[in-house]
Amino acid sequence: MHIKYNNLAHEYFGEDKLSEAALHKAIKAAINLEDGRKQGKSAELVVKYCDSLMKKYTGDMVTLGEQFDKSLVVLQFLEDKEIFKHFYCKRLAGRLLRHQNQNFKVEHVMIDKMQQAYQYQPTVDFCRSRQNARSTIN
Repeated sequence: MHIKYNNLAHEYFGEDKLSEAALHKAIKAAINLEDGRKQGKSAELVVKYCDSLMKKYTGDMVTLGEQFDKSLVVLQFLEDKEIFKHFYCKRLAGRLLRHQNQNFKVEHVMIDKMQQAYQYQPTVDFCRSRQNARSTIN
């Protein structure tokens, strides 16, 4: 959604900062809209999508990284990133407990992508998640 409308805005408005700000404000409002749904539904959906990407991993790390990048664009618009972190850690724990994560490189790519998207905010827990993933290997 972001890429589509961002390209459309650039096509019609060029590099106009006002139109870009309006687009980002509209996307942020749409992503954070609760409208009677449970809190953090957008964050939960992104985590579920990333989880499905990890389960479907076929060996092409470049394509997987690009898919993670596209899905994690949502993080820059989320007002409450802690909800995303909660859902991700919950899914990670489930994967580790059920031994569903056969390829820990994929998990590390995902954590790296989240750290880049968060711009260092809550990365301590992600680093801890990475260390926990490594310790389960050993």
